Amino acid sequence: ISLDPNVRLNPQPDIHLWRARVAELVQHADLIKVSDEDLHLLYPDQTPESVLQGWLQHRCQLVFLTRGGDGASVFSRQHGTWSQPAVKVVMADTVGAGDTFQAALIAWLTEQQLDSVDGLQRLSREQIDAMLGFAIRAAALTCGKTGPDLPYRHQLA
Repeated sequence: ISLDPNVRLNPQPDIHLWRARVAELVQHADLIKVSDEDLHLLYPDQTPESVLQGWLQHRCQLVFLTRGGDGASVFSRQHGTWSQPAVKVVMADTVGAGDTFQAALIAWLTEQQLDSVDGLQRLSREQIDAMLGFAIRAAALTCGKTGPDLPYRHQLA
């Protein structure tokens, strides 16, 4: 079960409702991807590290934190925390970058036949790092285009 919380205060301005819903969903997720912006909206007085380490106390194996032009980090229950830089790209638009990142994580796991709870638990640090890089490259391709134009798989070869 993967989760990508997208906090949108325009349609639902009650941040307490958002927090309650995300807290409930986190308990059921095996993999979570969250942007630094959404995390800051949810928990402005907490460090990202403390929130994400808390999420790993449930069933979650991996949490990915995206930071736009500053790259992304992974928090792994088994292998610790590390980051990769963003791919340099001529920025056209960021719409769809987070969705691309999440889709790339799932696609990578599926291609490796690791898209299961057991598969997530068996991932090595090197495999997680490869998955992180794959998702960063995919999101960068989306940012180079206008609108939510997700890349095709062959563009990431």
